[in-house]
Amino acid sequence: MKEFPQRFVYKNISIFPTLLYDRNISYLRRDIYEHMLKSDKEDSFNLQQFDNERIGDMEITNQMANTIIDELINRGWECALAYGSTCLYIFPPGDKPITCGEEIS
Repeated sequence: MKEFPQRFVYKNISIFPTLLYDRNISYLRRDIYEHMLKSDKEDSFNLQQFDNERIGDMEITNQMANTIIDELINRGWECALAYGSTCLYIFPPGDKPITCGEEIS
């Protein structure tokens, strides 16, 4: 970061939680995108690890994941959560990974 964002002023302290949420969901999109570019469809994205490293509240992470799942579905992907909603599988339509858990769409 070259400099602080314009919104980082004391008058905005009341919206810091919203700014943090928006920033973290952006990180989640980035990490999922990079995961998909590097990985095989059999590899799930580890939501638990993302939560441990960045959020610290799995309920918030799952809320973010549900938003992103909707975005992915709108882009033509199919998605499934597994292992108690701690792993996200993203795959082409009709090509569900063998290692995948319960399907959500």
